Formats: sequence, C-alpha cells, structure tokens
Amino acid sequence: MPAPSLTVLMTVRNGMPYLEEAVRCILGQTRQDFTFLILNNASTDGTRAFLDATAAALGGKLSDFPLRAEPGYEAEHDRGGVPPAAPPRPLRAEPGCVLALRHLPADAGRTGALQMGLDAVDTDLVAVMDADDLCRPERLERQSGFLAAHPETDLLGSDVEYVDASGNCTARDRFPTTHEELRDTLPLRNPFANSACMFRTAAARAAGGYDRSFPYAQDLALWTAMLRRGSRAASIGDVLAGIRMHAGQATQDAALAGARAWDDYRIAESMLGIPGLSTAARQAALARAACALFRMGERGSAVNAALRALRAAPLLCFRNPLLLRRAGLELRRRICGKRV
Repeated sequence: MPAPSLTVLMTVRNGMPYLEEAVRCILGQTRQDFTFLILNNASTDGTRAFLDATAAALGGKLSDFPLRAEPGYEAEHDRGGVPPAAPPRPLRAEPGCVLALRHLPADAGRTGALQMGLDAVDTDLVAVMDADDLCRPERLERQSGFLAAHPETDLLGSDVEYVDASGNCTARDRFPTTHEELRDTLPLRNPFANSACMFRTAAARAAGGYDRSFPYAQDLALWTAMLRRGSRAASIGDVLAGIRMHAGQATQDAALAGARAWDDYRIAESMLGIPGLSTAARQAALARAACALFRMGERGSAVNAALRALRAAPLLCFRNPLLLRRAGLELRRRICGKRV
C-alpha cells in the first residue's frame, strides 16, 4: 500500500536562532516524499535570508502553489487578490522532498498563517512543525505509517521531550495512546503537542480548520473541534518531538495572558460537546473554564462555573482524579508561573 501523501506545515515569524535546527530536522527525515510548506510571516530578523539560502542550496525547479489569505488581510495588504510577495518557490530536493517557500509581506498572525497554509495543502496528511522545535528523524515515517494502517484515526500525536534554548533535554512527557484516554485527558491538559501532531487534511477542514478567533491556542481549538465532529485520536508511545522552552515563545509572554485565558475558557466550554466524554472529564472541563475565568478577573462568572462543575457530579467532586490534578496544575501556575 502506498504511503498517504504528506505536507509538513511550518509558519515562522522571527524564528532565528532556532529555525535552522527545526528545518534541518525536517529535511533529515527518513521519509523524504513530502512537501515542506513554510510560510515566513513577515519576519524582521534573519529568517528570510536563512530560508532563501536554504532554498538556493537545495536547487531545483521553480513553480507556484496556491495561497488564499483571509479577506481582511487581502484588503489591507493586497490590492490585487494575493499577498504581494516574491513568487512562492517550491524547490525539489532529492530523493523527493519539495520545499515550498512563501514570504508574506505583513504579519497575518500565527492562526491566520496556519490557515493560509492549510488552505494550500493538497495532500492526504498534514504534519505540523513549529519553527523552534525539534523532531526525531523517523517521525514522519512512523506517523504516516500509523495513519496508513489505522484509517479510523484522524489525529495522531506522540510522547515529547522538553528542551532548553541550547537543545538539552530537561523533561519528558508521556501521554495516553488510545482515543478514549486521550479524549478524557484533554480537559486536564493538552496531550497533542503541536510539533508532535499529524492529521488528516479532510478531517481538519471538516472541523473548520484553524479558527482565527483563537490567537493563542489555535492548535488545541482545532483538536477539540475535530473530536467534537467525531474524529478519533491516537498517540505513539515514543518520543518523536522535542518542544523547546525559551523566553521568546508565546507561552511565556505575560502580555498574552489575557488572550490565553480567553482561549482557554472557550475551548473548555467547547470540550463539553465531545462525544463520549466521561463524567470526570466533563467536571474537569467545567473546572478548567472556572479557572480561566478567574485568571481573566471574572470572579462572579468563575464562581458560577465552579458551581456547575460541582453540580455535574457532587459525589465525585472530591475524589475526581482529573479535578484534583487540574487543581494542582492551576496551583503550580499561580506559584511558579509555569504553562500548563
């Protein structure tokens, strides 16, 4: 059986100095028959120069790929229909990887750039890669092979390790592997790290793609929307991706705290519509919504959401392992300021 066609989607804004290592991780994959679609989101550092040099080093044939911007972006930055930029440059690297590079003339936002990329994809599968992360050489081969062997699965993750700015491993995260366990873990924490995920293009589009109303948690919003529509998920129980933790990432930006909390609240409410969600997981989702409201300063609404969580299963409340772990994560957030 031939492997499903695959696109690796990366968006980047001011990705130096980590971008080079992320790109090399993808170009060094054991599976090489894929398109590597990179959208440079109006970077102002050395990102464009590095990507142009990489494209020139690969050499090959120049051609176009379609790119559709959101209406507001077109109106503001493009008087002709598509963002005015140098022609997109897909270049073929032996034995089959195609680098498709596009420089956006103005910042479309991370969510907007991801959706523009998803709109341009014409393959069965999409693997996401953040511009500051790492992945193992066998990642694409193993994940596309799993999805080929499991047609019922639409969303696939893996275990991850966390690395510091120098690339040194600081911790590892192991996630459940079955749909039911992953579904019930989602209200507690996100078991699908962006750079560890591969999904079916059709399922993501059917769920609405990347929702531009989520400026921060667009990935978790998409995973939740896919599960709400009945997509099944799985995870490979091996570390295939390295998630870099550094001061420059959005998860560490205090200025985005309000956006993160608002995204978190709406996603927690949306999780309640996932089919088959257990009572414990529903209670954890309601508690997550309450915590997000509290972080936004909406104390009255937070109390009401907490009461909803209590009423969902009064007898379970003080022995719900998901609820207790959620409380621990929120306490850690308050004391240490760490992302959860």
